[in-house]
Order: sequence, then structure tokens, then C-alpha cells
Amino acid sequence: MTQLTRRTGPLSRQSPRVVGAIRLSRYHDSTTSPEVQEEMITLAAHRIGGVLVGWAKDIDVSALKTSPWEREELLYWLERPDEWDVMVWQRMDRAVRSMADMANLGRFAKQHGKRLVFASGPGGDMLELDFGSAMSELIMLILAFAAQLEGQTIVERNQGAAARLQSLGRWAGGPVPYGFQPERKTFPDGNEGWWLGEHKETPTFVALLSRVPSPDSRSTRSRIGSTRQAQ
Repeated sequence: MTQLTRRTGPLSRQSPRVVGAIRLSRYHDSTTSPEVQEEMITLAAHRIGGVLVGWAKDIDVSALKTSPWEREELLYWLERPDEWDVMVWQRMDRAVRSMADMANLGRFAKQHGKRLVFASGPGGDMLELDFGSAMSELIMLILAFAAQLEGQTIVERNQGAAARLQSLGRWAGGPVPYGFQPERKTFPDGNEGWWLGEHKETPTFVALLSRVPSPDSRSTRSRIGSTRQAQ
């Protein structure tokens, strides 16, 4: 869990307390998205005259598979509504990819009097949702629908790409079966890609396991019987 940064100094009553929320589905060494999100959120917080009191950084977390209440660091702040006034994301799809999740988040914000801000909304400008207006709630659901549709398109595109790679005898990624390891290979079509080759250490490990006596073996039963007699 990423350490939660909290401000302990005095705040002006006129300065809204802001929590920056960062989410990323996949993280690797070349990823810059968390830093980009943090920079944009910080600028948005300054634009609304707010003071950042903490961050919720949920990395390697999919919005398609988890609701806001299923993300560890975001949940920390959702369970403490008295400690903040505004929550800022880079974009709506960093918050939700489901109309149901957006409706629940909007209901929470309306119930607790919170402001939800997205540093980059339609057209690239900052978007703040006003839950005192029925029109704003409609816009919120329309944008959530677009995020959900985009998420489903991504899933379908990934599934199609995986099926295509498998048809070519290539490895499409995902959990590696026991006894195999990803390897680079040049295929008959002349293109280089990944496939699953035999793990070189697996035979040695299997050989060691074969030397472990089975619970039903005669030697194991003999040792168990000797232990019981000694007791």
C-alpha cells in the first residue's frame, strides 16, 4: 500500500481540502501516467483554490473490475468524508468505467456535500460536477456511459488481439503455465514475438519432487508407525 500523504498544518477555512485520486490499471518501469496524473491534479487543485491534504494512489487496479469502494487507498478517504471537501481525478475514466459506479459515487458526493472534479473533461478543460442540478447529474451519467463503452471496447480489442496471436502460435500474455517461460522467437512469417518455451529449471525441480516419499508409501507409513509407538 502506498503511504498516504496527509497535511498536518493549519488550513484556511476558505480553502477547500482536496484529495488527489490516482488510478492506473497496469504499471511498469516505463509508465509515466502516475506522474502525469499527479501534476494535472495538483494544477486543478490550485485552480479551485484548494489545498491538497492527501492522495489515494491505486496502482495496478482496473476500474472495470473494481468499484471505488474496492480500491484500498481510495476507500481510506471515502470512509473519512469529514477530512476532505473535494476529490480530484485526472479524468473520469480514472475514477470509474461504469455508469453504476458513477451513480453511486455521485450519490455519495450529494449525501456528504462533496465536490468531484476532473482535471481534464470534455474538450480538455476542467470539469466539476454540481449535484444540486438535475442537468449536471444527467451529464455525469452520459460521461460515465462513454467511459463504460470505451472500457468495453478495450476489453473486446484485447480479446481479439489475444485470439489472433494464439491462432499464429504466439503467446498472448497472461499467467504463465507451470513448466514454461516466455521467450522471444522468430516465427515462420518472419516476425518476432513471444511464445512459451520450456522452463529450464523445471525438470530438476520435478526430479527433486519425485524423491519425496508419498504419504501412502511403505517407508512413510513405517516412520509414522514408529513415531506413534515412541509416543
